[in-house]
Amino acid sequence: MIDYYMELSELWIPVTIAAAALQCVRTALQRNLSGTMSAIGATYVRYLFGAPWAMAILVVLLLGTERAMPSLPASFFWWCLLGGSCQIVGTWLLLIAFRLRNFAVGTVFAKTETMQVALLGTIVLGETLGLMSWLGIVISLGGVFLLSLMPQAGSGWVGRLRDLSAPATRIGLASGFLFALCAVTIRAGALSLGNQDPLLRALIVLAVMSAIQTVLMTLYVVARERRQFALMLANAPKALLIGLTSIAGSMGWYLAMTLETPAKVQAVGQIELVFTVLVSRLAFGERPRLSELAGIALIVVGILALLAGR
Repeated sequence: MIDYYMELSELWIPVTIAAAALQCVRTALQRNLSGTMSAIGATYVRYLFGAPWAMAILVVLLLGTERAMPSLPASFFWWCLLGGSCQIVGTWLLLIAFRLRNFAVGTVFAKTETMQVALLGTIVLGETLGLMSWLGIVISLGGVFLLSLMPQAGSGWVGRLRDLSAPATRIGLASGFLFALCAVTIRAGALSLGNQDPLLRALIVLAVMSAIQTVLMTLYVVARERRQFALMLANAPKALLIGLTSIAGSMGWYLAMTLETPAKVQAVGQIELVFTVLVSRLAFGERPRLSELAGIALIVVGILALLAGR
């Protein structure tokens, strides 16, 4: 059993990279779907079509390995409710940001979650960072500011500074904060289950949080956007693929955050930026500017410094 835990704990880096790749694919699919559905509808499909898979995988694990279901404290459900709500709103904001700027930059703004999760992890979980890690945060923030100050046609420095208050910047940063808070609650929820098998804890958090998210979004869509159900049926193959990639990616994120601190996991997860630029070029025909690439490079350097300081 000790060897099992040691082997599992060493897998968090490749698991994180795989989760980042799946998240990039899922986000691209959602962006495509948001052209025919509302941002809420495109957000809803990831939970409606993903939650049943999470439940099924948990049941298979419990029955196939004869593991016992641990008792779930009240604090666990509160963490899942908070994290699930943050992820829903964060995803919705990210899809709105895509409509304001290109796919690559929209994701970069949301990726400030890595810096924000380091701060929240210190405050909420008491997982402090060293000087090198804080230096990495500052460098990464410089990359985000560079992206925020990209010049528009005919605009000077005044126009660039004005971009800091542009809707895309504010929405992207807000999305990043909510994703960061969600990451911290995933870790807190897993820790509240005690010293159980990390894989079991990760799947329990995933199944419960996905169920809560599905219920919340179903209530909202029934009350405010019933038309999305018809659109969902018309786009069933895409919706199913979004659900599958979403739950597969979430399994990776949840397991990694059960094994390691959210700041460290999110740092390695920045490889999604590379995947995002590739998707932006190949799938959507978008060509990032040199200033965008320089900003992404600064963010990556900062994240590497953060990781080295852990």
